[in-house]
Order: sequence, then structure tokens, then C-alpha cells
Amino acid sequence: MLMKFFKKSLLITVIFVLYSCDSGNNVIHPNQKFKERIKSSSNSKKFFTNSSNEFSAASNDIFKIGEGANISDVEFMYGVRNIIKDKNGLIYVSLPSENQIKVFDKDGIFKFHIGNSGRGPGEFMNLTKIEYDPKRDYLIALDRYEIEIFSLGNDTVFHKKTIFTKTESVTDICVSKGHLFINGFRITKKESSKNIYTNLGASLPIHQYSLDSLSLVKSFGENYKSSSNYGPFEGRLSKTLISCSINSNILVSIYENFPLIKGYDLLRNKKIWETGIRDLEMVEFKESFESEPLLGKVKSLQEKYFYQEIISIDENKSLLQIGNRYPSSASNEEKLRFLTEKFTVIPVIIDHATGALEFFKKQNRVYYFIDDKFEIYSYPLGNYNDGEVLHVKKKNG
Repeated sequence: MLMKFFKKSLLITVIFVLYSCDSGNNVIHPNQKFKERIKSSSNSKKFFTNSSNEFSAASNDIFKIGEGANISDVEFMYGVRNIIKDKNGLIYVSLPSENQIKVFDKDGIFKFHIGNSGRGPGEFMNLTKIEYDPKRDYLIALDRYEIEIFSLGNDTVFHKKTIFTKTESVTDICVSKGHLFINGFRITKKESSKNIYTNLGASLPIHQYSLDSLSLVKSFGENYKSSSNYGPFEGRLSKTLISCSINSNILVSIYENFPLIKGYDLLRNKKIWETGIRDLEMVEFKESFESEPLLGKVKSLQEKYFYQEIISIDENKSLLQIGNRYPSSASNEEKLRFLTEKFTVIPVIIDHATGALEFFKKQNRVYYFIDDKFEIYSYPLGNYNDGEVLHVKKKNG
């Protein structure tokens, strides 16, 4: 009887070990096959080939927002997430640090703010990015699990609706052709799986909402596949930043962790091109079952480059900004010195039609808004007490 019990226990142990090995124990992502896919994608280009071309062609500042402000001033800003302009020229600045959207007129004078920290209509728990729909005059704000829709008009702001997305890791948003797109993933259940670690799945990473019905239309994109097939881990590995413009049929996406870029035709509902940035140092994730397949363990936080932002700059192009960062072990003094002395951003133009990439000369400013007339950017913020200053420039020509 004891021998029978021993054999049964041994069999269970062997099955568990085999499952752990087959399910990705100590597998590192991105794997070699995925790296090769990045290299072989059409229009893929080696990271930064020392271009001498300057990105900006703008003239001198028209005005600056926040210059000389102290912490008690309404113009004071810290940690700007993104910026939009409405059809009347008002400038809206998303400030997650305050869970507020600050509004300035076309001359840079503060007018009012929208939202505060809270769970009520029009309030934010974790404000990220904002967008604008000129046809309906909607200001659209992305919160942690919600989309807040505001109706604008004649210097008034009316909270129209809250959309509960039930979506994890939501950080990016864009508007095109009467539709709103966000990133993130939903947890799904796999009915066919009986294992506690593999019965959770993840939705596709891009979600489309109608701005007429304010309801979900569909989800699309591509999930990064792990060895374990564990949904929450795959959902986070698949996190996708997006860019689109009001009248364009193309949505551009890029994995947040891996430099694989894709273009989707929103009319034909299909991917039309794929390209990659070769030799860009990436974060590596360790897939482990030492206790449970958590969310993956980051092998190293010493990565050299990261995506600062991706924004649409016209109907045909998006601007991807790739920045360098200090080591995670840096002291506050080292971080401050890095931001003031060593921080750089490499602008990369992505062609919407083909996925072709064009690299520009390194610079030390980050762009938040560009259209056919103006551009708005700031320099890295090294000291909280100084606040963030927005430079508004008029484009040449």
C-alpha cells in the first residue's frame, strides 16, 4: 500500500514538473523567434543611424505656459501626460499628478480646470490621456477603468457620460472617423481549461468604441503568446500603444515592451503592414512558476531606451519618441543630474501608408502636440519645485 502511494506521488510530481517546463518555467521574453520577426518585418530599420536631420522646423516661442509658476499657482504643472487643442484654440493639458485637466486659452492664459480626484461623474482615480472629437465637440478623458466623456461649448464643460471599460492596463487613446480607440486587455475565461493557472485568458489589446452610441464595437490587434498561456501575463506583454488621427483610416500600433509596429486599415478591418526597429535594447521578462505564474518577472530594469510617446502629427504620419533613462538603482541626485544633463529623445516618423521609418537627430525635448500650425513641447522635468513649462511654437511656412 505504501509503495502504491509512493508511485502515485511520484507520478504527480513528474506531471507537475513536466507541466512547469512545458508551461514556460524560466522562459525569457521576447524569445528569439519574436526578435527575428522584428528584424525581418517589411521596412524594418536599424535603431538610430546617427541622422543629422533636425526634426523641428518651428520658429521661436509664441508663448510659454507655466513659466515662473510656483506650486500654489494655477499655471503650475507637474508630470504632463498629453495635450490636445479644440476647434476654438483652447489648450487642454492632462495632469495625472493632480487628476485634473487644466485649460488655457489660445494665448496661454489659464481659464479653468476639469475634474478632481474621486469616483463621481467627471472625477478621476487615475487620469491618463485625453482626446478630442471636433465633430461632436467632445473632450474624452481616459481613467483607470473608465472613459469620461465631456461635451464642450461656449466656455462650458458638461459631463455627458461615463463608459466603464472593465479593461486592465489602459493608458492610451485616439480618435478617428467617429470612433474612439483605447489600449489594454480584459480578463477572459477559457471554458476548456481546468487548470487554475491556464483557465484565464486575455482579450485582444485594442478596443474600438462608437462615439455615436458610446458603446464597444469590437476588439482587435495581436496578443503576444507566452509559453504558459496565462492570460494576465500575456495581456501585459501585449500592451500596445496606439496613434490615429481624426480623418485617417489608419491606426498605428506598437508593443510597449517590444519595437514591433503595425498599421491597421480601419475600413477593411485588417493589418496592412508590419515593421520593426532592429537592435533596440528591450526589457526582458522571465516567465516563472516558482510560486504561480504571476505577471512575469522583469529580468532587468536597466534598459537603455523606452517609448516616451507616440502621437499623430497629421493624417499621414505619427511621431514615435524613443528616450533613454537612468538605471533603476539611481539616487534622486543622480536622476536629477541625468534629466538635466543626459536625457535625450530620438524622434522617429512612421508613415501611415507603408510603415516606413525615418529617424532624426537626438534632442532633449518631448513633443505633446503637433498640427499644421503649432507644436507644443517641454524639456525634461528635473525638479518638482520648478514645475513643467510648455513651449508653444508656430511652425514655419
